[in-house]
Amino acid sequence: MMARRRTRVLALIGAAVVFAVFIAILAKNASYLRQTVELDARVLVALVLLTVGVFAVRAIMNLAMFSPLGVKAPFHYWFGLVVVGALANALPFVAGAAAKGYLLKRLHKLPYTTFAGGQVTLFALVICTNGVIGLLLLALYFRAEAQPIVWVLFLLMACACLVFFLPRLTRNLLGSKRFHWPEWSGRDRTRAWLGGAVCQVVILNLLAAKLYLCFSLGLETVTFSACLLFSASVAITRLASLTPGSIGFREFLIGALAYLTGFEFRDALIASTIDRVVELLVVGVLAPIMSAYFDRMIRSTGKDSPDEQAVTEM
Repeated sequence: MMARRRTRVLALIGAAVVFAVFIAILAKNASYLRQTVELDARVLVALVLLTVGVFAVRAIMNLAMFSPLGVKAPFHYWFGLVVVGALANALPFVAGAAAKGYLLKRLHKLPYTTFAGGQVTLFALVICTNGVIGLLLLALYFRAEAQPIVWVLFLLMACACLVFFLPRLTRNLLGSKRFHWPEWSGRDRTRAWLGGAVCQVVILNLLAAKLYLCFSLGLETVTFSACLLFSASVAITRLASLTPGSIGFREFLIGALAYLTGFEFRDALIASTIDRVVELLVVGVLAPIMSAYFDRMIRSTGKDSPDEQAVTEM
């Protein structure tokens, strides 16, 4: 218990430091931001639509991954799960995966251990796909500019595919009581993994398009391939968030990667911050609607049973 409290305190301190540095950098460059950024209503509308598109494709990915585990639900259900998860991740205590796990358990009786296995598979698929795409982009467009550490980052991300082939090792690392490797049939497994990878490629292009539009608001001119590379790197922030929703940390990562590949750190930080603000606004509008939808579903199924009132830690 003491160790857990200590870890939580250290995480809060780390989050506070990241926030403080992030805000300080933005404040220092406030005049540059006012003089440089030219807001365009058409671009902002496009950013909103692309953000909704990202949530929609993530919903399709979740449907592809969890439907074979017995969760049969329409598209708007999965879209709501993605939006509510995004809201939970933006709260002081990051709980996006826990919120999704609770709803799947409460409404579809999906065991938490099975959900954990499916979620690990989903994370590994996202990180591996982004790692492979990042390596391809480095080889094709940034071979001369990229620092060695960038190659190492994407190589490690690509190695996440080992999770698919080492279920026994993964089970031992995560603990057998909290993790159950999904019992997919061969055809279901192929469909889930291939469908998930295709969805992630689409998501990555949508994220890159958002970032590209943010740069177009008067900041440094960058190529779409550079935005693809920057967007691919942020997948690792889904593993462990130092701050709610990785706010600040994700922007620093994009800025650092931009610097390490020959672009301007400051402009990348500002562009990713604009993207973040639009995303939070979209979540702020959609999340209450979807939360009310799930609340009605839960009420219609009766009160929580004692064993469903607490969500196990993922």
